[in-house]
Amino acid sequence: MGKESELILALFDVGAVKFGSFMLKSGIQSPIYFDLRVIISHPKLMETICEILEDVVGGLKPTDVICGVPYTALPLATILSVRQNIPMIIKRKEQKEYGTGKLIEGEYTEGQTNCLILEDVLTTGSSIVDTALVLRDHGILVGTAIVVLNRNYPAADENLMKHGISLISLIKVDEFLEVLFTSGRITKDRRLELTFCGGPNHSTCSAREATKD
Repeated sequence: MGKESELILALFDVGAVKFGSFMLKSGIQSPIYFDLRVIISHPKLMETICEILEDVVGGLKPTDVICGVPYTALPLATILSVRQNIPMIIKRKEQKEYGTGKLIEGEYTEGQTNCLILEDVLTTGSSIVDTALVLRDHGILVGTAIVVLNRNYPAADENLMKHGISLISLIKVDEFLEVLFTSGRITKDRRLELTFCGGPNHSTCSAREATKD
């Protein structure tokens, strides 16, 4: 079993995936919800994710800084920064109204610093785009984003492409469901029910709030 499959099973076993009826932050209704915020309570799981990230980052062109999208990707970006000796910057959710009033924390050189964006779950790509636009407004170069889990919504690919951002996904939702099925974590009926959860035509009836930071 590869690292990605082990990661999928570990995420399922710690409750990072939930089935039901959920309203996502994007306004999309979904029968499946990925809550990767729980990983901060599982150091070994975070280590596994970072090991896979290291394999990916090692094959990329030189990266000057890493920026994790707040909040779930921040601890992953921190660990990756330390392990790879790549500096990190933070894009604040809101600009400080005191002190220096910075929106970007960390050191960078306008027009020269190449930044790799790290995100936990991708739905529409809006969080990555919002982060990239702010970084670019500060003269930071952004061309690539890595996401731990990609829900496979076509709109996300279009959104990122429109803003000149190439995407690398560690896990895609169809792969996630396949591993859960073959390992006996979910039934065939459940897998079929969720097969198109990443597609644009899937909807659910009653949705409960499950917004993602």
